Amino acid sequence: MKVLLSTLMFAVLLAPVAGAAQKPAAAGKATKTTGTVVSASDTSLVISSGKSKQATYVLNASTKRDGTIAPGAKVTVEYHMEGASRVADAISASGSAMTPASTGAKPAAKKSTKAPTTSGSGM
Repeated sequence: MKVLLSTLMFAVLLAPVAGAAQKPAAAGKATKTTGTVVSASDTSLVISSGKSKQATYVLNASTKRDGTIAPGAKVTVEYHMEGASRVADAISASGSAMTPASTGAKPAAKKSTKAPTTSGSGM
């Protein structure tokens, strides 16, 4: 009797766990975040939201894109989780991408268009 009672109690306690494992995963809850674009391609986006915090997002044909999404651009990403992947639903860029001035790079030197002059008389 004690064995039967113990088995039934174990089965009752285990049933919710087993039932949860059989249910299909619910669609991921939509989340919104902001950051600066580190890199972007047709299929992925990497943004930085802090000194060393970077996140990668999967882009697909359903991803809505607004603005110029290029390295240095400030973006807002709306995404949901699919397994371990962040899938972007919408990306909105504000501001402009990095320019040489904002990256600290020196712009290319301008070439002179003036013709060289000669001094002295050639008579």
